Amino acid sequence: MSAAYLANFYYTTMNDYAKALRLSTDVYKANSRIRKLLDCYIYFKANLPMIISTDYSSLFDEHVRTVIGFALLYKASLPSTSETVSKLLFPLSPIRFLRYVEFLSTLETDKNLPKVFAYTPDCNDNVNNSTRTTVCFSEAFLAAAMRCNGIKVLRISSNNDDPNVSFGEVLGRILCRIDSSDEFENQELIQMLNSQSNRLTSDCKIQLELLQFGFMMAELGAPDLILYFRFKSTEDVKRMQRNLKSGKAKTLVENDFTKLLRRENIPISVSIKWFPGDYDRCIKGFNHN
Repeated sequence: MSAAYLANFYYTTMNDYAKALRLSTDVYKANSRIRKLLDCYIYFKANLPMIISTDYSSLFDEHVRTVIGFALLYKASLPSTSETVSKLLFPLSPIRFLRYVEFLSTLETDKNLPKVFAYTPDCNDNVNNSTRTTVCFSEAFLAAAMRCNGIKVLRISSNNDDPNVSFGEVLGRILCRIDSSDEFENQELIQMLNSQSNRLTSDCKIQLELLQFGFMMAELGAPDLILYFRFKSTEDVKRMQRNLKSGKAKTLVENDFTKLLRRENIPISVSIKWFPGDYDRCIKGFNHN
């Protein structure tokens, strides 16, 4: 808990992003070992929250303060509120808050990083009600702060029972250009890609082959589509590199796009490559971890 407050001090007050990142990363690594003792981890996360109050909101970044302001506004607007609301307490998981500071510090130290935060929720039905309340609130509160900062927040559902599934992952981008396409068709394709990737595979009418490589989402670049992938190891990154060089990744993309746009009679041709600098960044990301 003290590490969460100290990391926030480095980030917000001192603007020392390197120290905030180093502290957050070190504690986060230690926590990944604690997670293996699941009962201890759940107790710690639910029963020892850090507290953010309106009285000390100035100690936190502007986006956290914005969420606090909206909460005050909402509380004051409730019919049951008969007097002026000036103080609220927000219990947050220190582990989730450290992840928040770690991500923001990473963005400050590397301006080329995508402003996309992906996480696998701890808020699920496998924990008791008190734990779920604290964890769900923490996830929602910090996701709101990130969105105020212009960050895309992706909540990734997973059937994987491994509690470490969201730890140590790196986000990579692939640029994709479709031959003979227009902006309207690209927007339609992005909507369908994101719709399919956000469902459990068993529920999808169209099975995306890209999912086997960690595909997460797509967005429109200029003029390329940007495809986001999450990699769990250096080998995942190198496998993507091999598939790009061999042409397998190109074939998978063309197959998925053809199925989504229902253009079996008019094959789609694409050119794909790494977003500039992303291959080296992803490799370095795992070396850093």
